Amino acid sequence: MDERIILKKILGSHFYESLDRLHTQWHKEYSKIYELVYDKKKKGFFSKVFGSREGGLDPLSLDKAKLYYEELKVLSHELLKVLSLCQRRVFAMSDSMFDE
Repeated sequence: MDERIILKKILGSHFYESLDRLHTQWHKEYSKIYELVYDKKKKGFFSKVFGSREGGLDPLSLDKAKLYYEELKVLSHELLKVLSLCQRRVFAMSDSMFDE
């Protein structure tokens, strides 16, 4: 049986879909930061953030990255909250639920 189907059965549709949605959103926000910081034209992460004006992250990109980071923190918190609820749900289940 497909692992996603099993997981959906164990967690329930509501928790599974919440995890899936938040996980997808988290990666979208992270990719925005990644694209700003790891632009192929520039050098590495630290030289962009802490480097000179030539190699550093321009102020507009840095402001964007900070904004995206704040959203990423919110999504991370929401994701951890749902994961915690899922964990409580699984721990409350009977062992027989996991027998095949």
